[in-house]
Amino acid sequence: MDESLMDEPLMENNKGVIKKRRFDTDEARINHYLAHPEHQQDRKPFRPFYFVLLTFGSVSGLLSLAWLVVKLSGVGI
Repeated sequence: MDESLMDEPLMENNKGVIKKRRFDTDEARINHYLAHPEHQQDRKPFRPFYFVLLTFGSVSGLLSLAWLVVKLSGVGI
């Protein structure tokens, strides 16, 4: 086995198989990229209840608009 591969970080999965994660140079580049201030923004927490309400409201609004168009066009359903 190549000795340069021995210095790479290894990861073991649930089956006991060991595989490479990343090279040290790639890890350094990723850390350098994430250290910039533009990648350090605080984000609001995800609110699933708001998302469900927004989705339900959008679908209801589009359904009401479609129903209104059908009624105004005179097509019987």
